[in-house]
Amino acid sequence: MAGVWKRDGTIAVTKGSKKVVGTGTTFADPKNAAAKGHLLVMVTGTAVDLYEVDYSESNSVFYLVEAYRGDTGTGKAYAIDTSRTDSIPEFARRLNATLGVYQQQGDAFQTLLTSDAATIEVTAPDGTKHTMIPWKRVTSEGEGQAARAKAEADKAAASAALAGSIVEASALPLPDVWAPLSDSLRMITGYGREVKVGDDVVAQMVNFSRNSTKTYRAKDGTLKVAAVNEPAFEDGWQMLEGQSTNFFLNSDNVAAASWPEPVGSTASTRELQPAKGALITCKVSAPSAGSGIRQGYTSPPGGVHTVSFYLSKNSVPLKFSLENGPTSWGASAWASIAPATGVITGVAGITSARSFEFSDGHIYQLTVPPGKVGGRLNAEWKVDAPGDFYIGMLQLEALPSASSYIPTAGAAVTRSGDVCSIPALGNWTNGDFVIAANFRYTKGMMENPILFVSGKDTPTPGFINTLLRDTNAPPDNRLAWYGAATSFLATPGALSTAVFRNRSGMRDIVYGGEILSMGAGVQNTAVPAVRIYLGNYGPTQFLNGHIRNLRIWHRALTDEQIKAIA
Repeated sequence: MAGVWKRDGTIAVTKGSKKVVGTGTTFADPKNAAAKGHLLVMVTGTAVDLYEVDYSESNSVFYLVEAYRGDTGTGKAYAIDTSRTDSIPEFARRLNATLGVYQQQGDAFQTLLTSDAATIEVTAPDGTKHTMIPWKRVTSEGEGQAARAKAEADKAAASAALAGSIVEASALPLPDVWAPLSDSLRMITGYGREVKVGDDVVAQMVNFSRNSTKTYRAKDGTLKVAAVNEPAFEDGWQMLEGQSTNFFLNSDNVAAASWPEPVGSTASTRELQPAKGALITCKVSAPSAGSGIRQGYTSPPGGVHTVSFYLSKNSVPLKFSLENGPTSWGASAWASIAPATGVITGVAGITSARSFEFSDGHIYQLTVPPGKVGGRLNAEWKVDAPGDFYIGMLQLEALPSASSYIPTAGAAVTRSGDVCSIPALGNWTNGDFVIAANFRYTKGMMENPILFVSGKDTPTPGFINTLLRDTNAPPDNRLAWYGAATSFLATPGALSTAVFRNRSGMRDIVYGGEILSMGAGVQNTAVPAVRIYLGNYGPTQFLNGHIRNLRIWHRALTDEQIKAIA
């Protein structure tokens, strides 16, 4: 164990002198000072010499009662017996140190109470210094702070009351019709197709029909097939598309014998790849630059048409181009594709080119204007350098944008349109109402993308026909309530929320957090509504996109409430 005597540093002594000089010492330390009556112990070999301490001048100097008898020297080790506490001098020293500490703290406290200065400096018992604020300033500023705190508290109370009023004003009643349409046709409220267990109705469902199968992208990124009359849900949305035909033959198996010979002087080899889920691809080995595969087809009706296809990220870069029979269009209709990234560059003679990730690659959609069709056409996929590419889901549609994939196996295949509706009886009212839904649609798919329609079963025009493309000007993605001049700009492919309100014959729409008044509208009440159609109306008008969270209230909600919906 370490001793309690003082041994820090070293000392220098002079024979015949009472003065002792220390290096690295703390002779005046109040906690363990070299004080009067203590013993200085000097050890030389086996000899021990003792001296009585007189007083300490500083941390580095103290004096002896008798002169030093030993040899003069520096850097000497020493020991001072500071454990002696029962002497009168020691008691006086300690009492003086204690009173000094109390006096220092008392002076600091008085300064804190009486000083007019902005700040004062106070020394703590351990010698550290601290800057503090005097009490006069604390009380003065405290009164100001209290006043400010009261003002802020009053503001907070007013804001809380306002917030409470806003919450109360914007609180939505339960919709009279509510169909989430996120993963099933089940309705939370409202009337639809009844599902019974015995005589009990256990569920109400949205009506849906489609006279063909349909492919769609499942949540896991694979291609799924919806059976006849089975809805397709993509990423928590119900998909609703119009009728379309894939004019490409053998859309998965490009190795089929019915295909024309590969492009290039040296034949490419084609090998059908195993299915990944429902996705089938074909490996094409192109032996030289400019070689690849070609698919011939007859120009579909309507002029504008769109080619879409899948390429794996492991494919080599290639160029998609078109030929009009024996005459090549060259650079007038082509696009360069980088499969690893999905980037499309060097587009020429193509009005729209885009890609999006799917499975372990991308789906590409290229739209060709009317001037690029006529008679027999060839679609070519040619590599920039020798290598392999993996292709599938080839599709050619007489549409200005690609729809969901339609598999073919030797002949063109037509997919029917999606027909989705709920009965008007019990779900609709000729009085005040609000109808809302989330939607996203595909740009340019049809002349009039549509969200809500009510009418007869045929269907024929009803008394409400909402969210049509604005027919007062060329198609520009502006959507409006039928018959109204006011419209709003919707972004194709983006999530949108539309809210329509009919209140005392006045019509409003909420979009982007703003209420747009459409004025009084003419409603054809002579034609009774039988159904409310969702995202489809007749053979040519479809949303061609996705819809979810349909809600209808049989009342005119307040401005705050319809803003809260949007």
